[in-house]
Amino acid sequence: WAMAPGTQIHYADKLIIGVVGQLYSTEEWNSLIAALDFLNWKIGDRKVIIRLLGSYANLNSYRPMNVEYLGYHSQENAVKLMAQADILYCPYIFNPEFKKVTELSFPGKLITYLAAGRPVFFHGPSYAGPGIFLRQHKAGLICTTLEPDKIGRKLKELVKDKKLYARISRNGSNLFKEYFT
Repeated sequence: WAMAPGTQIHYADKLIIGVVGQLYSTEEWNSLIAALDFLNWKIGDRKVIIRLLGSYANLNSYRPMNVEYLGYHSQENAVKLMAQADILYCPYIFNPEFKKVTELSFPGKLITYLAAGRPVFFHGPSYAGPGIFLRQHKAGLICTTLEPDKIGRKLKELVKDKKLYARISRNGSNLFKEYFT
């Protein structure tokens, strides 16, 4: 089911951020939404849309949101739908009470993301095991803050730096082939 790595964003006028699975890390999710609110749901000339796949969605906002909630999909369909997205969001818990879980667990959604061939935007603390794994292989853009303005800057960096975008996609695809097939 693995897709070829994407070397550029699909559209000139929109940016799709893909999310698969349950959003247990609500503080992180809310900080992403705050960052998008701060950016007025636009990066450059692109309208930002979140494509959310999962059996449950808890969406709270006092402002308009651009969210496509597509419900549950099989693994094969999830890979295809994430390959049609531009950036794949992987939040991980910052709360220090869950430090051991954050260090030692590995999210299934990350394998789906790597198979989709699009750059992973990993959002979690610096000690998170999956973030360390992505950083070591240069296979994700790592964001270690909950501050909306800094999250927005990281997203802008990934959108504006075409070489970085392509490199992260390629490295993620190679990582999938090396460890997860």
